[in-house]
Amino acid sequence: MKEVLTAASDVVGCEWISPLEVTAAIHRRLPLRRRGDAEKRWWQIWAGMVPVTLDGQLYELALAAAATHRLRSLDALHLAAALRIGCTRMLTFDEELAAAARSEGVAVAGT
Repeated sequence: MKEVLTAASDVVGCEWISPLEVTAAIHRRLPLRRRGDAEKRWWQIWAGMVPVTLDGQLYELALAAAATHRLRSLDALHLAAALRIGCTRMLTFDEELAAAARSEGVAVAGT
């Protein structure tokens, strides 16, 4: 994961959703002693990301992604954001999101 994250230069994230998802994952999955460094690194990455605005069009794309790929709501929003801006690759450690992205022609790092 470290290599993927440190190499990111053209990274986008879904406005408001990405920080919530990453913060939740850090606090759910990492031991207390590693959380501070992980959060610091995340906010450094986020500062260089281009947020995709969550609007009605993105919501419609996410509805379609959720129905087509049977994704959870936040995963559908992430995939919709990637598709909306024409991403050719994305980072995820979620197998269902990775499979959905690949089926839409988006390469996946992390899984």
